[in-house]
Amino acid sequence: NRVTAAMGTLGSLGGGKGRAITSSLMGPGGTERTGRPSRHMNAAGTVEHEYIEQVDLITTHALVRDLSKVLLREFHRPKLPLAVVRQDLSWQFQIRFSASNRKTEGGSNNDKVPTSPFHHHQRSGGMMNSGLLVGGVGGAPTIRTEADLSPSDGKLVLVEYSEERPPILLGKGMCFKIVNYYRGDKAHCPVSAGGGDRPVRRKRNDTEAQLEKDSSQSKKSASKQQQQDRALPRLNNNASNNILDWIGPIPKKDPSKAASSASGDASAERSIDILPEGVTEILHPSSHGPFLGEVPDGSTLTGLVSNLYVAPMFRHEPESTDFLMVLTPPSGATRAGHRESMGVILRDFPKSVYTVGQVEPRTRVHAPATPGEKAFTSPFVSYQIARAITRSQAREGHGLRLDELQARVLPNLELPGNAFRQRLKAVAVYDKNTQIWTTKPLGFEGYQGVEALGKSISPEGVAAFETTCAASRRLADLGIHHLFSGTNTAASVGVCCVYLAGQLNAYRELSRKMKRLVEISRSQKHLSSLQGMFHERAATDIESVYKVLRSKHEVAQFIHEELQLAPWHLTGEFLDVHKKAEGTGMMKLTGIGDPSGTGEGFSFLREVDSKPSKSVGNAALNAQVKKITGTEDDLRKLTMPQMASLLRSYGMAQKQIDTLKRWDRVHCIRDLSTKAASDGTGDGLERFARGEKLKLSEQKQMYRDRIQEIWRRQIAALSQSDSGDKGGADIGDSG
Repeated sequence: NRVTAAMGTLGSLGGGKGRAITSSLMGPGGTERTGRPSRHMNAAGTVEHEYIEQVDLITTHALVRDLSKVLLREFHRPKLPLAVVRQDLSWQFQIRFSASNRKTEGGSNNDKVPTSPFHHHQRSGGMMNSGLLVGGVGGAPTIRTEADLSPSDGKLVLVEYSEERPPILLGKGMCFKIVNYYRGDKAHCPVSAGGGDRPVRRKRNDTEAQLEKDSSQSKKSASKQQQQDRALPRLNNNASNNILDWIGPIPKKDPSKAASSASGDASAERSIDILPEGVTEILHPSSHGPFLGEVPDGSTLTGLVSNLYVAPMFRHEPESTDFLMVLTPPSGATRAGHRESMGVILRDFPKSVYTVGQVEPRTRVHAPATPGEKAFTSPFVSYQIARAITRSQAREGHGLRLDELQARVLPNLELPGNAFRQRLKAVAVYDKNTQIWTTKPLGFEGYQGVEALGKSISPEGVAAFETTCAASRRLADLGIHHLFSGTNTAASVGVCCVYLAGQLNAYRELSRKMKRLVEISRSQKHLSSLQGMFHERAATDIESVYKVLRSKHEVAQFIHEELQLAPWHLTGEFLDVHKKAEGTGMMKLTGIGDPSGTGEGFSFLREVDSKPSKSVGNAALNAQVKKITGTEDDLRKLTMPQMASLLRSYGMAQKQIDTLKRWDRVHCIRDLSTKAASDGTGDGLERFARGEKLKLSEQKQMYRDRIQEIWRRQIAALSQSDSGDKGGADIGDSG
């Protein structure tokens, strides 16, 4: 037809697959009514209410430190110590290797590490973190001091995060769990070293055997065998690598079928994978799984499950030449005349190496100066004060003065004096004679003691608070000092961007008209030179104002993007939109929030509701936007020459334009503007972009398809080995 023929001449334009732009000016009555999903789209309730217990070292907050500006800048990214490059420091090497692990690889069951392979600890604060297998079989973890977290001993699991700045991370010593999620035939379920679900044998069809053995004894044995096959017990911790030890003995069969069953048993053994870490969990066909994307049928996907977040994990094989070097703090010279030394421990590289995909938060990070942040800070500071006073009373026999408390308790937090005194009065009493603060007696004014106060503070809240402090430090280093404090800061800056964009467009149009007047005044001889000078001066002034506005708009856009990527905004958007299904119940999935930048990650930012709201606040904002943009975006109000001019700006020949009628031109402009804006090449014509009206069911299905496509890309990218081979072709092989 006419439109297809005209559009076919414009093959150089992009495909417009970047994003969908929808306007409310096209459609019946001037508004477009698109359905919006108001329910949970892909919520995963598998780990929603699961809580992983932490060791006493974490619940008592013994590892919590006051974070200085340097430590906040190096948050989870510690630098290499300067002692490494000191020339006056001697290195003392120790080489350690695990003989028990070598025997296990050879088939021996004498692994002397009585640990539970599915409970791990965060060992390091860096982006490449390691987990320690802790605790005996069925027993509590044996981590009591910070020295027990040393990577010099024990079994390690190396975990590397793929995101540059995850919205939240585990603190040192916090526990997490490795779970191998399987979807498919239960008979081919993988076996994990930590136990969990196990393969289920298919029921034997012994109709022929029962006909041959027509006796009650044979019927009883067959029925008993079927019950055993149906109800196999869950695995406990086991160090065996024999598949028959994992799935149970093979039932006896008739001798005539022995030859055929031998090959079948061998193939069954080869079809079942043995995973070295974690526990196996079989997903029900109707269960979505714990991740944003769905686990494909017939495959296994490993997940890192913690109280802070869940994330997919992909196992990689380390090189045979790799080793792990552990540095110990320098110690003084043991003998006179000898140099100061630093211990260096060389040990086997961990066999279990994982890359972690995009982190999906389970805990909200609160922005500074918000009710949530204040609700945590008040009892947390009170606990730190009470602990400092209690420690001083136990060691020195007396309490502390106010200046001593301010110097010892979170000095880098920079609490106002009134706020510090308020938290101090909640746990301590003041002696006017000695000017010393001591802890309150138990039961006095509801004071329950230091231990009870510490247990009331969750380790997850501490990790979220430290994340808030580190993100605030980063924004301050970027020059953003006050705009991130409080609620709805990103939305407020977004409104400012809209206002500046409107002013920018207005001055751009005014500058274009003034330049046109300057050209006319130069070509028209009857106009006075004074009038021409006036036009040139006005054009220069308008251009200078336009440059200033453009600079302000760029700064506002930068601040808006940084606030959108702040951890409190990302975690809040994910939990509110994906978990609680607020607003549209959909996330943008692509764009600025994608941590990969290549379409291999999800953007947790909220998808703006295209349906106009009737609330007072949004009505005022919509009125402001309408006042800025005007109504010239409506394609129905354009004249035929105006539409022809727009089509020529896209490169369409005049011969093709002449063949198009009015609504044909409207259709072409709409499609061309949408594609150009989607590819980021709109050049001011994005206002004519239109979205296609979709039903609610179609919107849901398109949203799921986009999620699965991004999920597939992420799995393929993180399963790929360094050599370029696709290790994620079979997700089960990637761990």
